Amino acid sequence: MSEIQTPILPSLNSTSSSASATACDSYTWNGITYTSSGAYTYATTNANGCDSTATLNLTIHPSTTSTTTHTACDSYSWNGTTYTSSGSYTYSTTNAAGCDSTATLNLTINNSVAVTNNQTVCNGGSYTINGNTYTSTGTYTDVFTAANGCDSTVTTNLTVAPALNVSIQALGGSTACAGSTVTLSMTSWSAPSNTYQWNDANGAITGATSSTYAATTSGTYSLTVTTSAGCSSTSSSLAVNIITVSVPSGLYSDNIQLGA
Repeated sequence: MSEIQTPILPSLNSTSSSASATACDSYTWNGITYTSSGAYTYATTNANGCDSTATLNLTIHPSTTSTTTHTACDSYSWNGTTYTSSGSYTYSTTNAAGCDSTATLNLTINNSVAVTNNQTVCNGGSYTINGNTYTSTGTYTDVFTAANGCDSTVTTNLTVAPALNVSIQALGGSTACAGSTVTLSMTSWSAPSNTYQWNDANGAITGATSSTYAATTSGTYSLTVTTSAGCSSTSSSLAVNIITVSVPSGLYSDNIQLGA
């Protein structure tokens, strides 16, 4: 009688495995998405039908964001780019962990102001701006700070009017008989754009506003000329003599003897 032998069955064992992973923000493993660092296990059965346990040592690095608000005049340079308009701008790079880093800039651009200021002053006068006083014809620049905090540049084109010299004359002489007049005028050309005012010892003569004046009484006269720019000058006084002839007292025709 032969001996019956029992077959030797192979040993069936459970299995386990371990893995490490690093990710940004999230990591999906075996159908599950993880957003935090940690050790995670996944249990299933292996090919032999025994337990199979996998362990994941997971490190999650977050992406980073930042927001900055800034106000500038005319332009602003940020991360190598120059901006000249207000707006919201983003800059993307990677952080120290190798994950996305997004920076947002909320930018307000205020503009500088440039103004041209044309001014004319009379000879001997001056013009003052921003604490600076100018007395000569020329172009001057003054910088203020505008309400928005940026530069306000004022360019002043200053003209100093030439000296206004007024002199007068008596046409035909300064002496006349009663009933006649002495005509006074300027010795130089009378510009139509100027205004004129004749004066006597009592001040301005009412209605005497032309470039000539007919004096009917003795006295001293002068002329004030004002240009269209508002510059004025008054001449020296000129004496006018109006002679009134009177009959000497005690002179009668009976006293007059005619020689033979």
